[in-house]
This record gives sequence, structure tokens and C-alpha cells, in this order.
Amino acid sequence: MIRDRIKEIPIRSYVTTLIFAIAGAVIIADYRGAFVGQSQAATMSAVCDGCFTVGILLVCFGLLALTASGGAFDMLGFSMQLLLSLFSKEKRKDKDFYAYSERKKELRKEKAIPMNLFLVGLLFVLAAVVILVVFKLY
Repeated sequence: MIRDRIKEIPIRSYVTTLIFAIAGAVIIADYRGAFVGQSQAATMSAVCDGCFTVGILLVCFGLLALTASGGAFDMLGFSMQLLLSLFSKEKRKDKDFYAYSERKKELRKEKAIPMNLFLVGLLFVLAAVVILVVFKLY
């Protein structure tokens, strides 16, 4: 069941995430002075910092997205629905939290698990580790 939900994500989301991650890593590396003409050690350090920063951010946001797709924030959503229903004339869709969580669970069955942020982030963290190991051995 989980494998079916992972395979449904289009490759376009991975490519888009990868393009934005590369752009972010280049911006951070440029900010750290990778393209100024410094020594090779400073350039490698700046590129490693760019890859690691983008990778860690993507892994953290990817883990948040994974936990949200599993229903970890259902109670927060239900409490916001209760709060907004105080100021609305419309009736609530769900009478209690159990009904709300069951409805959300049914909606989540059809959605794919968002693995693009997490996997691209792991790729960038791995690239930073490889750059660091090669830099230290060289």
C-alpha cells in the first residue's frame, strides 16, 4: 500500500525540487565565495556548505511533509476547524475528532506520499559528505 502511494508521485516534482535545490546550493556557495577565485580549499568548503545547507533544509521539510501525510497534524487541523466554526454560520462537517480523523484518513488513501523533498535532500547531504571526504583526503 505504501509502495503504491510512493510510485504515484510524478517525476516532474523530483526534477523541480532538484533544480531549485541546485539553485539554492549555488547561491549559498556564491555567498560563501566559491566563485571569487579563492584557493581550492576555500572553494570546496563553500560548495560543501551550499550542498549541506540545502540538503539539511530539504530533509527537515521532507520529514515534516512525511509526518503530515501520515496524519500527525490532524488534531491541529481539527482544532482550527473548531475555532473557525465559532465565527461561522455554517454547520461543522464532523461532530467529533474521530469522525474528522476518519474522513482525513479516507482522503489520504488517494494521495501519494511526498518523498521528493526528503530524497533530494538526502542526495545533497550525501554530496556534501562526499565533497568533504574527498577534500580531506586530497
